[in-house]
Amino acid sequence: MDKPQTLVVFHKQLGDLLLLEPVISALSHRDEGRPIAILTRGGHAALVALLPHAVSLTHAYRHAFHHAWGFDGLHKTTLRMVLSRARKKHLCLDADTESTWYQRFLFRDLRFGARGSDYMAHYFWQIMEPRIDEVFRPPRLLVPPLEWTIPEDLPSAYFVANVSAGWRSKSWSIDGWVGFLKAWIAETGLPAVITSGAQDWQTEHAEKIHRQVPESIFLGGKTDLKQFIRILYQAKMIVTVDGFAGHVATAYERPCVTLFKGSTVKNWHYATPYSKAVVATEELNDGEARLKHLPMSPVLDAARTVMEGKFVNK
Repeated sequence: MDKPQTLVVFHKQLGDLLLLEPVISALSHRDEGRPIAILTRGGHAALVALLPHAVSLTHAYRHAFHHAWGFDGLHKTTLRMVLSRARKKHLCLDADTESTWYQRFLFRDLRFGARGSDYMAHYFWQIMEPRIDEVFRPPRLLVPPLEWTIPEDLPSAYFVANVSAGWRSKSWSIDGWVGFLKAWIAETGLPAVITSGAQDWQTEHAEKIHRQVPESIFLGGKTDLKQFIRILYQAKMIVTVDGFAGHVATAYERPCVTLFKGSTVKNWHYATPYSKAVVATEELNDGEARLKHLPMSPVLDAARTVMEGKFVNK
């Protein structure tokens, strides 16, 4: 493998890193196919292993690079960019939310973008200033290795209900999940695999759903990142409240329904015939849409749409 000439530094969430994949691939193309070194959170290593043209790095200052690119305004990213041994350093920031005064004194190439309602992967792409021959496409991932398969036997065909996200406010109601799971199992004959995060409140939420749908396969809190990605890759369809699972589904072109509670859908969802967002629109006294009030029927309709869309697309 050729030695990387370009470094990308990024310390935001897992899903945000996945959305950088089109940029990473474009930078590799500019470097004549050389891999791009990625400096990010330690817990993101499994995802980095699936990014085409990417290799993981632990210390920026041990290697020399032609270019270093930073794509967030976090202090850790700024520090590691400063410490990196790169001839040219490019820091890309959202002008509305990430700019701080001191960064202007540290970087000659400080690029500001306006995210607005742009899809995040495309926002990263635009702020990189793509060349005329570089055409945007949604993120892609390599096939996860077989050894990432969970020890438990799963059926050859199933759909995933990923019932938790990192924030409680993104939780759909137990009644909503139970109603949907029972209806979709009856309609398709596909078994349901329930997944969730490992925090107590996440697994408790998943367990309450599973108790009312005992025929489902319960994996709430039982998977690591590698196993979770492999489960999503093998699924026939995914329904999720978590953005990362939706981004993985997009990368693998899996039919997916992602449930949203607010108005940032365009930032985090890439619409295709087999990928649909369902948004909670019921307004409460505080003026905020609550995902827990989302009825089951639009989710069921969306599931039918994405399965038909995938079939037609192929």
